[in-house]
Amino acid sequence: MKAYQMKIAVKNSHPPIWRRFVVPAGLSFSQLSVVLNEVMGWCGYHLFKFEFYHLKISLEEEFEDFIGLDDMEYLKASETLIDPFMEQEDWFTYVYDFGDYWEHRVTIEKVIEDYAFSYPVVLKYKGETPYEDCGGIYGYYDLLEILKDSSHPEYENMKSWTEEHFTSVYDMGEVNQSLKHMALKKKKSRPMLRNEIYEALIEKGSGFKTIQCVNKGVNDNKDEALSEKMISKMDDILKEYETQYKQLKDAWGADLANGTLRDILEDYRKDDLQEICELHGLSGYRKFLKKDLIDFVYEKLLSKEVMCRCLLYMNDTELTLMDKGNTGVDESDDVWNLVVSGYAGATYIEVVYVPEDVKDAFRKNCDEEWKKERKRVQDILHHINACVELYGICPLERMISMYEKNTGNTISEAELREFCGQIPGFLKYFEIVGNELVQEHLLEAGRMQHLKSMQGIKAYYTPTREEIQTLGGYFYVPFDRYMNEMADFFEEFSVEKEEDARDICRNIQRIIRIGGQIGDIMNYLENDLVMIDETVFPQFAEILMRVWNHTRMQMNRGYMPDEMSCPESVKKVKEKAAGMGFQPLGDTPGGKADIIDFQEERRKKIYPNDTCPCGSGKKYKHCCGKKK
Repeated sequence: MKAYQMKIAVKNSHPPIWRRFVVPAGLSFSQLSVVLNEVMGWCGYHLFKFEFYHLKISLEEEFEDFIGLDDMEYLKASETLIDPFMEQEDWFTYVYDFGDYWEHRVTIEKVIEDYAFSYPVVLKYKGETPYEDCGGIYGYYDLLEILKDSSHPEYENMKSWTEEHFTSVYDMGEVNQSLKHMALKKKKSRPMLRNEIYEALIEKGSGFKTIQCVNKGVNDNKDEALSEKMISKMDDILKEYETQYKQLKDAWGADLANGTLRDILEDYRKDDLQEICELHGLSGYRKFLKKDLIDFVYEKLLSKEVMCRCLLYMNDTELTLMDKGNTGVDESDDVWNLVVSGYAGATYIEVVYVPEDVKDAFRKNCDEEWKKERKRVQDILHHINACVELYGICPLERMISMYEKNTGNTISEAELREFCGQIPGFLKYFEIVGNELVQEHLLEAGRMQHLKSMQGIKAYYTPTREEIQTLGGYFYVPFDRYMNEMADFFEEFSVEKEEDARDICRNIQRIIRIGGQIGDIMNYLENDLVMIDETVFPQFAEILMRVWNHTRMQMNRGYMPDEMSCPESVKKVKEKAAGMGFQPLGDTPGGKADIIDFQEERRKKIYPNDTCPCGSGKKYKHCCGKKK
């Protein structure tokens, strides 16, 4: 079954309130509103609308009298399927409750062609659901401030109001149990009333529909004790939830605890298995039917030849997972390459795991001699990656010289070319063009020449060994006080976790390094739903300016703008230029053009299918735009 992975976030929430979820295809927009309300934790008794600003289309169920006064085209939500919109657009706006006007940005992260379930599933979330009827997001924050101060004149009234208000702490497990009861039915051929919208999606008398009835009874009779019948009904529902949640959790975790490589392969389509074969350079696989192809891939992946060759290029985190005793780690832990290569599986709750038979084969195949060879391979790979990440374009002789100086080992140009030809394609973010290593994103028409013109005859910065390790393995420079300052800002004002804040900083730094502009950074933050309130934006701009001027840039061949503006750095470059027969360059390289003034406007929108501005060569939605 086809499905769509999305991320919904309450606009202007700080820190962000969001949920990541999957919803099966084939729903009408009215049905999707039911799913979104349950995913967010809304009761669902208010009006709603969807807006696609790029298309100038608004979808509602009950139109207002003033409709048609703007340039939007209005469609009936119950008569319009979501599929064409989900597969063509990147995001849309969902508005719930026209009084409080809860506005959400919904990002369409990816299309899942073979979804395992027939019902929606919440994958991750942050933040509690606000109180309904509290006056919108700003009324909600005012309410929270009042509740913090028992001396406030409105404290008692607000405290009483919240106690009577039917709400609870967000429970993802309970929400998923409610979602599991949603049975997809054919859309109505006529407009629906609000109560019919729920009937069209949800099985009568079970799950979420029953809860709605109970909730309504609470709200209608809040001054009276619940009847024994209602209490009994709620107990039954909760017990059913517990049972079904355990079943769902067990289903998700079965592969983690007891799965094998064959279990992983059996979940793949035939073309997925063929892609794995191509990735490993296997031959003769096209003659097989799927059943026989699974056997073929299973045998090859566990063979010493294929496994040892592939794992030579995996990073340390991935290699640790191959030999650790636990069953899985979060997808964000930089282990996705193991999934791509076929050695690991991933659940819909974004956990990556390596089955025990793969771990057993690793311990058997990859001996001490292999580990020594891997160290050599990693040293070379780190130097290559560091050079192309730092300079964008790097002469082969410079990379060789840097490698030999740092390691004491030797490598010829012919050996380097052969080495580069053996790197698996999914781990190779560069190409050799003539006698130069060129980062993949620069291979597009005109980009390589443009960077060369920006670099001119600037000297090459020589990275430290620590910089080579981090640049070569993870594509970022070790944090300095400016990056730490930015991470502290995001942790205080925009995100809840320190690791999220640091990931954002790394992506921003990388955008700057490859020549991105302020607009690219702001669009990255917007697409990743990182909200910065206007009141603290001037503070952010100052911090970003300091990070910008202390980021190693490809246009400066690895030097920071701040370094290039120093007299000693300018003198060094000019002396080198004179020795090569060039005239002094005046303000280039150290001039004002290298130091950002933050007066530029946004340059262009970054869409999920665009090449990621970080320089990885991947699509934005599969790189910096991927959801954490």
